[in-house]
Amino acid sequence: MSISQFKLTNVLGTVYNQGNLMYTSDGRTLIAPVGNKIGIYDLKHSKTRTLCFDSSHNYKSLGLSPNGRILVAVNEIGLTHCISLATNSLLHSMKLSVGDGSSVLKFSPDGNYLAIGGPKMVKVFRAPSDASVGVAPMDLERVFPNVPGNVTTIDWSWDSVLLVVTSSDSPMVSVFSMFKFANFRNSCFTGHKLGVVGVFFEDMEYNIISVCKGGIMTRWICSDEPEEWERETESIRLNQEKTEWVSKDEESESGSRKKSKRKKNNVPNVEEEDTTKQLSRFNAFPIDWRQLESQKDTKRSGNIRVKCLDLNRRRSLAVLGLEGGVLTLLELPSGTLIQEINIMQQEITTLSFSPEGDWIAMGSSVGGLLVVWEWTSESFVLKQQGHMDNIQCLDFSPDGRWIVTGAHDGKVKLWETQNGFASHTFSEHTSTVTGVVFMQRGKALVSSSLDGTVRAFDIMRYRNFRTFLASRPAQFSGVSVDSSGSYVASGSIDDFKIFVWHVQSGRFLMEISGHSGPIADIRFNPQRGSSMLASISWDKTLHIVDCLESDSTPQVIPLEAEATALAFRPDGKEIVVATLNGSISFINPDELQVTGTVNGRFHMASSQGKGGGRSVDKSFEDTAFQTLSYSADGNLVLAGGKSPYLCIYDSEFQVIVHKQEITQNRSLNRQPGGWTVKQQTEFGVIDMIQSRNDNEKLPGTKRRIPKSDAVSHPDIIQAYATKFSPGGRMWAAATTEGVQLYTTDSTASFFNPIDGTRKITPQAISEDLSNQHYDAALFMALKLNIPATTTMVLEKIPVSFHSAVVMSMTTPLVKLCLQHLASLLNESSHVMFHMLLTRELLRVHMKSLEGDKEFMRPIISNVQKAANTRLKESGETIEGNKYQMEVHLMLQKRLKLAGSGEQRKLKTNAVEQNDDGRKRNESNDSNDENAEIKVEEDSISNCSVEDEENEVELVADLNKSDKVEVKEGSFKEYL
Repeated sequence: MSISQFKLTNVLGTVYNQGNLMYTSDGRTLIAPVGNKIGIYDLKHSKTRTLCFDSSHNYKSLGLSPNGRILVAVNEIGLTHCISLATNSLLHSMKLSVGDGSSVLKFSPDGNYLAIGGPKMVKVFRAPSDASVGVAPMDLERVFPNVPGNVTTIDWSWDSVLLVVTSSDSPMVSVFSMFKFANFRNSCFTGHKLGVVGVFFEDMEYNIISVCKGGIMTRWICSDEPEEWERETESIRLNQEKTEWVSKDEESESGSRKKSKRKKNNVPNVEEEDTTKQLSRFNAFPIDWRQLESQKDTKRSGNIRVKCLDLNRRRSLAVLGLEGGVLTLLELPSGTLIQEINIMQQEITTLSFSPEGDWIAMGSSVGGLLVVWEWTSESFVLKQQGHMDNIQCLDFSPDGRWIVTGAHDGKVKLWETQNGFASHTFSEHTSTVTGVVFMQRGKALVSSSLDGTVRAFDIMRYRNFRTFLASRPAQFSGVSVDSSGSYVASGSIDDFKIFVWHVQSGRFLMEISGHSGPIADIRFNPQRGSSMLASISWDKTLHIVDCLESDSTPQVIPLEAEATALAFRPDGKEIVVATLNGSISFINPDELQVTGTVNGRFHMASSQGKGGGRSVDKSFEDTAFQTLSYSADGNLVLAGGKSPYLCIYDSEFQVIVHKQEITQNRSLNRQPGGWTVKQQTEFGVIDMIQSRNDNEKLPGTKRRIPKSDAVSHPDIIQAYATKFSPGGRMWAAATTEGVQLYTTDSTASFFNPIDGTRKITPQAISEDLSNQHYDAALFMALKLNIPATTTMVLEKIPVSFHSAVVMSMTTPLVKLCLQHLASLLNESSHVMFHMLLTRELLRVHMKSLEGDKEFMRPIISNVQKAANTRLKESGETIEGNKYQMEVHLMLQKRLKLAGSGEQRKLKTNAVEQNDDGRKRNESNDSNDENAEIKVEEDSISNCSVEDEENEVELVADLNKSDKVEVKEGSFKEYL
């Protein structure tokens, strides 16, 4: 398998950093900036993915087109990216001169314009689209200068004519028009004392609602209707085109001066009077929601501080994020308080309403928390929070379904690789988690910590079922479990000992000594039945010992420098060790010999400084690998450390085969944004590299600067842990920006054409389908590799054509089709249809796929998982339908019985009224008996044979029991 097939699909452990949140038009997908990457959260299917490209700096603002196909993102230095969500690709990258990272952008409702606000101005561009080609896809349309302060909020009117702009530094509200009207001018007004947090237009109206930092909410009502506005013509003088910045007093004074002038000259100026009257204005009406809120909670009256807000026009709702994580929901324009809840302990950074207004998305940059709240049911749709500190360790479950991470914050989190969400968090540790590892069966995991405990967690019941303690207090640096899952070993930092426990009983077995320095890592031999234990230390040695033999003597292998990382090959025949001098040693544990060494210091080529000058000699200082991991087949070694690069080596030839950059995010290095890519070299920014002085004195003749006077600037971007999945289809790296997950699945990229030509287009695929050329259409769809198109083609192929289409497919296309079907079975409702095609593919091409076990393992696993899930769902549906049918039949029969009784009573009353001529002294018993007999005769004559049988069955059932039982045969016959 080529290492280039691995693509970045997700980032775990980091869900939100800063910026605004965006919903798609259907409200099922949430888009959030995650550092210099963008995360896509599918709320319907509970999945998340990360776009496979990143920016040079963190994203701060997002804008989504109304059709949901184009996403525009601006980073901290003002670099704008146009992204196609349909193809998952970066279309354009440009630098807009709107400021240095304080930009905010908003698409117009019609999708034709894009407004970008910066310091003291707003620029309106022609919005990019799918048809935008060329170097500059965004043409500048209008510029609105002289905006007070830096623009923080922009909103469009419903018809894309007006634009309202505010700043959190200024109490002013500015309104601009995209067109020139005779009776409307761009205006600026205020009614607040503090900076405005947010401003919005009402639905189908030009009325404006603004909220300041102090919680003052004002409704600005436009004096004229939109249909009353007149487009300006050439006959209007140029001086009328200027913006009128007048108050009511100035207006009254100017009006009185005009009137007196006209009276003096006796010349009426009707044109000026009409123009002045026709100018539209915005009248302020305060919304007293704070009084209602203070009556409810008098403790916070007068101390409200609004951090962010959003408005839903469709349902006339406003949501405010107050200090302390309080969420307040209001009804507009009355300001009625609907809901108030303390949703999180951290400060809410951003809020966003879903299009329907049922869900509220909120993010907190303080705690890295992302929440989707359904206010109607008061429940969480999504609640994800990453680690509060750097992730130190990780491990894959044996089936590759789960990833467990441990961090400096003492938390152990369990992540699902299929959807990227955290399923549970274990908080029992009180200090840094230094190691995590899964048991052999994958139903439990073990973690070590600096708090002196090694804990075992049950991931089925989510509980801590074992806590292992040493004979004396110790800080553990790592943990390992043997192949049978019976023994746990951990190394100590302070007393240089290795402790071994029995998992089932929790009993402490032994302690192994021999190291003279802190133990850096410890590993059991993964070979089945082996009890070999390898450990490395800062004493420059590798110890190999059989931990089950009490008289076993450790075998010592000297190393070149202090050891930092250790890994066993999956077959247990080789050990790889990383040392502090940047080298990697390959060791045969049976022969106790070093078979090869790689100097990885030059491969890490680190060098991104934080601000101080760096020389070429210092660029490799303290550069060493901190983590190692073997691939599933043992051919590759993944290494990472204090470097922005991950290195992958060939274990057989001891050469580097791939070098993966962790991130290009220069925001982490706190580098000034003025530096360009041309100034960035492999040794850092060129301005920070110290130039060589030709007059430099000889060594020893220059006074050495004490270390206390020197400023240290270590690299920030680094990898703390790396791991290959047991199936070999994924690998993960715990880095500064979270756990980066790389996979070879075809679903990682929405648009990744294979053998594409100009003839392979969606139009050609549609033509082949209409002509019933199903094989050609399927081949082109697989080569075009757009999931929606491939699904459409597969579902239009009749079952009778499956065999003919499958027989003509080549092996690469078969693999693509199987990968797509495996991912489709978990989402599609046409399960049986896709299962038939999958069975036909495996029946015909199974011999050619038998050799590629790494490819077939996840395919079979996904198919089996989908089949079990669908079988469980269908069983639950059948049981529910059966119960409902039983209840329905029982109620129906009881209603029939009650109806027949009422019918008898009515007929009895009618007979009694018709027999008034009879004598009253006759016995009532005889009359009732005769009438009942007559009614029974009439009912029997009117009822059919089927009704008689049903009533007989009903009486029999009621005599037996109140519970009506349905026979299995009748149930199947009904279905």
